[in-house]
Amino acid sequence: MTYPPQFFPSYWSDDNEVFGIQFTDEISIGFVIREDGGYSYLLKDDFKNLNIKANSLLYFSVKLTPFIRCKLTPCFDVG
Repeated sequence: MTYPPQFFPSYWSDDNEVFGIQFTDEISIGFVIREDGGYSYLLKDDFKNLNIKANSLLYFSVKLTPFIRCKLTPCFDVG
C-alpha cells in the first residue's frame, strides 16, 4: 500500500491525531489513505503500526506515488 504525501495545517496533528512530518512552522506533510469515494489521513496510531521510520515513509511515498501528468493541448478559437 502506498501513502501519497499531502500538505496539511500542522495544528491538525494535535487536534485530530493526524501523523505528519513538520515542513514549516505552520505546514506538515501528511500521508493519505485512499478510500472509495474519498481519502483520510494516516493517524499517529496507524503510523506506529507500520513499523517504519518517518523519513523512510516520506521517501517511499514520494518514490512510489504515481504523479499525474498533464498533457497540454492547443486551444482553438472556434468562434
